[in-house]
Amino acid sequence: MASWANLGKVGLARSKVVNKEKDVDLETLYAHCRNNKIKAAEGYVHRYIGEILLNIDDQHISEAEHWIRKAIEATKGTE
Repeated sequence: MASWANLGKVGLARSKVVNKEKDVDLETLYAHCRNNKIKAAEGYVHRYIGEILLNIDDQHISEAEHWIRKAIEATKGTE
């Protein structure tokens, strides 16, 4: 159950950043990812973190690319 809650927390942070709120604790988001135990949520968590990094500022673009690649890898074969 905690892993679904972690996905929700990362999703909430994503929504805030897309709405121009920059007050996001990246270390907490990374911890939510590390604590994820549900394979089905893995790609979403990685994708959301990538989107957050893309929308925070221009300094995180290469890191965002890394997370988006991880999301693609996590979802391969699940379609």
